[in-house]
Amino acid sequence: IDPGPRTLLIVNGIDVSDAERDGLMRTWSQAVLIEFLEEDLTRSLRALLASRDQLRPSIDVEVDAPNAQVIRAQVTIDPGPVTRVRRVVFEGRTAIPDAELRAGLAARVDLNAAWVEPGPLTLAVEGIYAERGLPKARAEAQPLRFDGDAAELLVRITEGPAAVLEDIITTGVAEARVESATSAIGLQRGQPVLLSTERDARRRLERFYLDLGFRSARVQS
Repeated sequence: IDPGPRTLLIVNGIDVSDAERDGLMRTWSQAVLIEFLEEDLTRSLRALLASRDQLRPSIDVEVDAPNAQVIRAQVTIDPGPVTRVRRVVFEGRTAIPDAELRAGLAARVDLNAAWVEPGPLTLAVEGIYAERGLPKARAEAQPLRFDGDAAELLVRITEGPAAVLEDIITTGVAEARVESATSAIGLQRGQPVLLSTERDARRRLERFYLDLGFRSARVQS
């Protein structure tokens, strides 16, 4: 084992518990390169402060090596004011009811973490829209807006056009079975194409062939 240099983390401006310090040291141990340590520690500290309702901190991280045996990270923090009210607002949403969208997001992402890193939230919004037949929907988080002790996270949604089924084309189906196979697929031209549409249609067609005794039939779409 080569233990490497000793790492020193010095935090000024806030009190950190032993568990919180251990979390910051884990962040340090997982840093791919020392050049990324400032960014990694800043992100972890923002999450820590957000859990204390401090969304407007000033964080300065300086990394140096006093000697070959020591790497030191000195963190100076001004935690800023406490935010007592948080609101997540979805702008441009028409296709999905607000309550339904929020319920879907609550099951997929940590909404509290979105106040520090909104990327997973916007991806989850786009995923919910894709499942409902709007695969080109895009969500973009805007910079936080503050009014006194209240904060607002605005997510701007561009829903885009709905995906609808234009045509069904089958290959490899015997002419005598085209009509029955198309019926088994169970899709109609003009209907919305959801994320599960292709998968479910393929399984229905596989079932159709299995019921006819074609045990080795395979369906691709």
